[in-house]
Amino acid sequence: MKPIISATLGIDIGTTSVKSVLLSEDGVILAESEILLDINRIDDFSVEQNPDDWWNATCECVRKTMDLTDRRVNLLGIGLSGQMHSSVFLNEKNQVIRPAILWNDIRTRAECDFINRQIGVDNLIKTVGNFAIEGFTAPKILWLKNQEFDNFKKLSKILLPKDFIRFKITDEFVTEPSDAAGTLLFNVFENKWSEDILGKLDIDHSILPSVFGSCDITGFVSKKSSKELGLQEGLPVFGGGGDNASGAVASGVILPGQIQVSIGTSGTLLTPINDLIFHGTSKLHHFSHVSKNLWYLMGVILSAGESIRWLKEILSFSGKYDDFLRSTSEIPVGSKDLYFLPYLSGERTPHNDSNARGCFIGLSSQHSRDDLIRAVIEGVCYAIRDSLELLKKDKYTLDNQIRLIGGASNTYVWKKILSNVMGKSVNSMNFNGGPAIGAAMIGLVGAGTFNSITDIISHQVNIIDTMHPDHSVDDYQERYEKFRELYPILRDWFSLK
Repeated sequence: MKPIISATLGIDIGTTSVKSVLLSEDGVILAESEILLDINRIDDFSVEQNPDDWWNATCECVRKTMDLTDRRVNLLGIGLSGQMHSSVFLNEKNQVIRPAILWNDIRTRAECDFINRQIGVDNLIKTVGNFAIEGFTAPKILWLKNQEFDNFKKLSKILLPKDFIRFKITDEFVTEPSDAAGTLLFNVFENKWSEDILGKLDIDHSILPSVFGSCDITGFVSKKSSKELGLQEGLPVFGGGGDNASGAVASGVILPGQIQVSIGTSGTLLTPINDLIFHGTSKLHHFSHVSKNLWYLMGVILSAGESIRWLKEILSFSGKYDDFLRSTSEIPVGSKDLYFLPYLSGERTPHNDSNARGCFIGLSSQHSRDDLIRAVIEGVCYAIRDSLELLKKDKYTLDNQIRLIGGASNTYVWKKILSNVMGKSVNSMNFNGGPAIGAAMIGLVGAGTFNSITDIISHQVNIIDTMHPDHSVDDYQERYEKFRELYPILRDWFSLK
């Protein structure tokens, strides 16, 4: 009989799927599963999901993961992660009022303008670390009030995706700082909800969850949820983290100067900081990390992997992504002078423009399907580099290596192009499960198996492969400069209705 092994379960509520992973205390992935989710793209501005679909997928995913392992497991608890900003509205009976408005929904331009005027951009940045943009949570609350007042009158609680799952598991209304920081209502200096901003926006504090630490026990598996999940009643559920912070734990990005790039539905570039120094109205997000007295700066592009998914769909390619990308490494640098702006859902960093739209520029009858695919990958990498340039402009000291997570980390052409566009080596990590693994690691710290996030990273996270930039760097530098010229030329045209 095999010995009993201690482990934690990490659950990530992503945009396209729910993932769960069973991680042992010695850093071995015992089992993992993924259940795909539907996304309702109502129009060019509105993107929603049904929170109950998250819960149903979570139950299926957890049961599947636990069934897959052939080891006898002493389950120490559960860590949670999830897409940031997306808003779950509950009534006084704790029922979902309407579909969740997602992080990449851009319908709240008017509400953002109101918040920036009402509170002031400088005051926002000095309190919550960010000015108002459409993806954040606070504008969604005001939109509900302005556009669906009958639903707003029913509002009793608002939760973020992973915290809705926490409520379903534990019956507790709790979040933690890394996710709370993305609401535009959380004082990142004082580590608590901002009474000043809540007052100025006329948002009742009572609708917000309590804030615990990422490694704290926030509740226990209830009798009801234990039956639905197939888990033992009474298991502790730890705070966890937002998807980007949790992913940074899995990639070991916890020290200032380190860089993580994540390419999933969206694309992000982040680096930790140990103090909050703002450079004017910074275009980078300032969020709390999962460790105390640690934050991170992050740039976001809304359509990274989403751009490839869109292209694959409109080209009616039904095969696997690896097959879709297979021939792109044979296409020359620059995709035969074809450029792609990956602004399919507007853009955050650096433009903060919900009107921006995706474009192929330079398209001719000589371009092939593979040229288009490579141009999309190059365009996504150029857009991610925009965030790197902001960090350089603000004179942050950065490593010469990037730790890449997400689906792109499994693909040679993504890694090679990213390395050359960024002019930095790209590391693949032993953990590529991203946020779900990070959530499980946070759980191991919360369970007392490790002393700190830094401690578990030193024991469990390793670089397994490195892609170095090559002779294409100079060519990509020239093409990146041309890419940067395109948005200013098109900006006014984007705003025409």
